[in-house]
Amino acid sequence: MLDKHHDTLGSLGLNLFFLFIVIALGLAINDVLKKSQVTAAWRFVVWLAILGAVGFAFKTLIWESSGIG
Repeated sequence: MLDKHHDTLGSLGLNLFFLFIVIALGLAINDVLKKSQVTAAWRFVVWLAILGAVGFAFKTLIWESSGIG
């Protein structure tokens, strides 16, 4: 059974690894913003830029998996 689902398990493991990396980076960025005492407006701008980059990566992933890109 494990042989049949090897690709699916590998893909799931890789996606979970990338999710862990994104969460770790988000926590690190949040820590840097708090320690440097950035104002709320600039903190919003930083998170907006990060969310835009994550959204772009997610869109690319979806397009590639569906055969569009």
